[in-house]
Amino acid sequence: FAGLRVIPAFGDGDPHDAEVSGTVVEASAPIYVVGGSRCSAVPEIDTPDRGCDPLTDARIPLEQWGSTYAVPPSPPRMGEDHYYRIYGGDEGITLMTDPPVLTANDYTFGERGEYVDIVVPSGTSFSVTADGPIMVVGYLASRDLAGGIGDPAMYQLVSFEQADTHYSVGSPAR
Repeated sequence: FAGLRVIPAFGDGDPHDAEVSGTVVEASAPIYVVGGSRCSAVPEIDTPDRGCDPLTDARIPLEQWGSTYAVPPSPPRMGEDHYYRIYGGDEGITLMTDPPVLTANDYTFGERGEYVDIVVPSGTSFSVTADGPIMVVGYLASRDLAGGIGDPAMYQLVSFEQADTHYSVGSPAR
């Protein structure tokens, strides 16, 4: 077993505070990639008294990304905004949302791994379509914005292309 930790050059600051979102990882053999942070606040704030929590997830391979996503509202807590980050799987991919929630009607990624952040009011749902592979990631706001309820969280959405029409659910025998 061998591991590799990716931290970009960060000057004189704390390398744990470096932003590596959109980093492309390639390998010549199968690998398992986990990403995370030790101290995250959603939305990102930089004040001395900010609270922060770790966020960790397994990275979904590019081959399993899709081009069509339904984005339901985040779990309701205290009416705080909902946060999303959409990653482009290649340069030149254009995405659109319905209803429009981007500052422009559509967005085109300039390079692979680039992302666009979207903030919508509580209870908002929308769909995302693109002409290439994208990944939609949702974030729950830090507890300071959610009336003290919960911590920030991160979750990856599943595209229509990866969804199945039938699921088997098991239950324990009595």
